[in-house]
Amino acid sequence: VTALIMRCVREGLKSLLSRIIALSMFLACNAKPKLDVEMTAKDLIPPQVASITPANGATEVLDKPTIRIVFNEDIDAGTLNSSTVTLKTPDGTAGVGSYDYDVANKTLTIKIVQSLYLNTQYTLTVNENVRDRAGNAIGKVTSNFTTDVCPKVRAGKPVFNGNVYAVAKMGCTLYVGGSFQSVTNGIRFGTVLDVTTAETAAAFSYEEINGAVDVVISDGNDGFYIGGKFTRVGKFARNRLAHLSAHGEVLPWNPGANSDVKALALYENTVFVGGSFTCVGNCDNGTEGIDKWTRNYLAAIDFNGVPSAWNPGADSAVTSMAVASGVVYLAGVFSEIAGNPRNGIAAVGTDGNISGWNPDANGQVNALAVLGSTVYAAGSFTTIVGTSRNRLAAIGTDGTLAGWNPNVTGGSVNALAISGTTVYIGGGFSSVGGNTREGLAAIETNGTLLPWAPNAGGDSVFALAVAGSRVYVGGDFTAIDGNARSKLAAIGTDGSIATWNPKANIKISTLAVSASGVYAGGDFTQLGTPVTRNRLAAVGTDGRLLAWNPDSNSDVNSIAVNGDTIFVGGAFTTIGGTARNRLAAISPDGTLSTWNPNADASVSAVKISGSIVYAGGGFTTISATGRNRLAAIGTDGTLLAWNPNANGSVVDLSISGSTVYVGGGFTSISATTRNRLAAIATDGTLLAWNPNAGGVVNAVAVSGSTVFVGGAFTTLNASSCQRLAVVGTDGSVIGCSFSADAVVNKIAATGDTAYVAGDFTSITAIERRSLASISATATLGVWSPKVAGASPGVKAIAVAGSTVYVAGGFNSIDGNFHQGLASINTDGSVNW
Repeated sequence: VTALIMRCVREGLKSLLSRIIALSMFLACNAKPKLDVEMTAKDLIPPQVASITPANGATEVLDKPTIRIVFNEDIDAGTLNSSTVTLKTPDGTAGVGSYDYDVANKTLTIKIVQSLYLNTQYTLTVNENVRDRAGNAIGKVTSNFTTDVCPKVRAGKPVFNGNVYAVAKMGCTLYVGGSFQSVTNGIRFGTVLDVTTAETAAAFSYEEINGAVDVVISDGNDGFYIGGKFTRVGKFARNRLAHLSAHGEVLPWNPGANSDVKALALYENTVFVGGSFTCVGNCDNGTEGIDKWTRNYLAAIDFNGVPSAWNPGADSAVTSMAVASGVVYLAGVFSEIAGNPRNGIAAVGTDGNISGWNPDANGQVNALAVLGSTVYAAGSFTTIVGTSRNRLAAIGTDGTLAGWNPNVTGGSVNALAISGTTVYIGGGFSSVGGNTREGLAAIETNGTLLPWAPNAGGDSVFALAVAGSRVYVGGDFTAIDGNARSKLAAIGTDGSIATWNPKANIKISTLAVSASGVYAGGDFTQLGTPVTRNRLAAVGTDGRLLAWNPDSNSDVNSIAVNGDTIFVGGAFTTIGGTARNRLAAISPDGTLSTWNPNADASVSAVKISGSIVYAGGGFTTISATGRNRLAAIGTDGTLLAWNPNANGSVVDLSISGSTVYVGGGFTSISATTRNRLAAIATDGTLLAWNPNAGGVVNAVAVSGSTVFVGGAFTTLNASSCQRLAVVGTDGSVIGCSFSADAVVNKIAATGDTAYVAGDFTSITAIERRSLASISATATLGVWSPKVAGASPGVKAIAVAGSTVYVAGGFNSIDGNFHQGLASINTDGSVNW
């Protein structure tokens, strides 16, 4: 029985186990498969624009703004270009800019390189072709801004021969006053001149150059490559080499050289360079590397600014170049090229191989030109290819000497220009082929001396350029054929002297012609003769001196404009020869108004509110009526009853609503103590406002509920306050810790910002050379153009939109030449 029971148990367990195995196999075969894969979510969200600068609706935007578009995520840089992000006027005219995408900050920066139209609305559009990294298209975004109404392009640069004490803007004209007696156009070292007016070409935006331009060539697109001794062009570091667009913009091409560049030649996609340098690229970084190349006196640079392998090397300076048919012809003071003897003249292939061409001049070769299979050489040599040739020769590209032999005597030939079959020459010579030729001559390629014989007066000619029926001439001369022509002239191919007369003050070294005009380069620092402007002048916002010339017989200290009238105050007693004692009103056409308040002593400040002119100064009578240093005169000439009676000088005024804020050297107003600062109602009531300055106040500027004050004071309300402060219209001192290290002369306020001018070199121990900005919350701003000169102080300042106009006796701002008056943007960049 027991055995039978055990057998049944065993059989039952087997059956149960079989059933479990079968069930497990069934479940395994019918289970859904599990995939060991992690799925990543695909980016399907379109990108967005987070912000745009200038902001939508912005006005008075610069004509060369920097546009920034910030995205909310990384964008495919390949989709950001001038067809996907456009800037256009309503008629479809496009702005020209360079596009730069910063991945880290998700920001597209567009730098405008060709000045935008003025007083014009532009629409910035980001279209649907802009995509993020996942390929999602952005939704179309548009933003509008309007450019300033007044031109800021550098069409000129006024140079005043004395201090400028006052500046005021009416429309697109600056009216200035001071102690000056003449104004000159301070264009320096290089510019494009209009072929008709002889002034800086209207379409060319002049950029300040800080050193001589010794050579210029056309870039083939109406722009120019320049070389010389300079290290900056405008705000850009450019060591002796630069590329300018047809409109004057400084282009990115920036190879650099460590010494003077004297020769340039363009061939296909390469600029060949000669000079006295031994290195091109970043030559001051102390190490050899991809940004520094040893190049002895010769280099070849591509359109990206990168030197090529071309490196024949000379043993001394190369001063002239010409390129034709794959050969670079060289002239200079060298005796070897690529280790081969070559006296002053040589040829090197554009592939870098030295040519067997070896004319072997016995003296300096100054200029080269190629016509067909002939190389024309000019200089001071007397033999070449072993044959007598006085200062001029023609050598075949095969090295044979041509029979062409003009035989120049009396001085060297410095310049060559070929037009058709005529070779024009310039220099210091006195005869050609035994015929009198003073510095200029023309010879046919067949050897015939032409009758073209303008007399340069025995002075040297250094540059020639031919365009159509004109030969442009530059050098050291002062007259051509007895006609006064200082350093520059235009002569017809028929020998007639054109009226074109730019009047450079120092030598012209190089000339080139394009559709833009005539580029003149050299050592000059002024164009045109000084124009008489006795203490009053008008300058366009583009820097051009205008015809307005009222002629004051003594200093003008203050100017205010109202409607179509310019009110002036100063120490003068006549305007335009007509009696006007210290106060006058003049129209924009220069006509003197009958308005004649007749102050008995100097007027320091003139401000206008509605139909009332407020005056302050050192006077004690107006219109023979007692008015101690403060007065109010109607624009119709009526002396008003307003009579605060200051006991000392009034230097500055500022008007806000019905309150006149006054600063000066006084200690009482209306017989009530007010130390150098006071507030007077327009009804004559002395207000309680009394900051109590411990020294003379020169500047008062009100904006909203803030009064900015500056001067020579060292305390306000008996607390230390060094020459600059922010005060509330309620009398509270908002900020008094600026610590200007020298006197503040004037302040101009707009919104929550004040622009400060003076003789200081630091504020709050931070360098600020005569110019600074401060906020209404008493914070020092970053705006800090650096002013310098024998009389560096800034005496006057005015702000209009995005432009700050500064005036004084300075001659330099940020290391560039500016004398007496300058236009500076609120971002710190200088217009002129």
